[in-house]
Amino acid sequence: MSRNLTPGFRRLPRVADRMTAAHFDLVAQSLAAERSGDATRALELHSRVPALNLRSRHHVLLTQLASLGNHFPNWVWARWIAYQAVRCEDRESETGQAQRLAPKYAIDTFHDDQLADCHADGGDPVRVMARVASESWLFHQVLVHELGGLERFVTSSRPGVSPTTRSLRDPGWEHAWAATGSGRACPAGGCASTTRLPAPGSRSSISAPVGRR
Repeated sequence: MSRNLTPGFRRLPRVADRMTAAHFDLVAQSLAAERSGDATRALELHSRVPALNLRSRHHVLLTQLASLGNHFPNWVWARWIAYQAVRCEDRESETGQAQRLAPKYAIDTFHDDQLADCHADGGDPVRVMARVASESWLFHQVLVHELGGLERFVTSSRPGVSPTTRSLRDPGWEHAWAATGSGRACPAGGCASTTRLPAPGSRSSISAPVGRR
């Protein structure tokens, strides 16, 4: 039953509402530090933004990574790289384009019930998108593997010389990724067939699964 007598989407208070331009700059610097493989610096910058929840999954992850120093086993590098690909929102990058496309596709295909409940309760659809992006394994699979988000992110990172990208250029990193069990996996009923989805802001298209064969 709806908790709000007036169904419909409405904008509710968001974290961004409590952030200044300086705070957004700190977030950008923190993300850059992550891409350079410096979890300690990323954590320091992230902690300086008052609006961010220091008990969030992201903050806890950075804390754990920072505690490891530079002693990362290959599977940790692989997990962190995939995690960064999921969070990539660069408007000009192919990964960022896929990141904006994947939530809508995942919600329409797998989580439309959450959006319907949000509408019935007079909620903010952005919160649904944030929850799906954070918690949905299906969304992560679609973005990282089916839409090629991981490959696109790795490719865009190759020009750098950071510890992360050095790890990516290591011939063994693919094996480390496969060993995590996080690579694309076909369900028992078979792998998904694909369709072509328009990439945001371009005439090109991206493959995405539409069902099992």
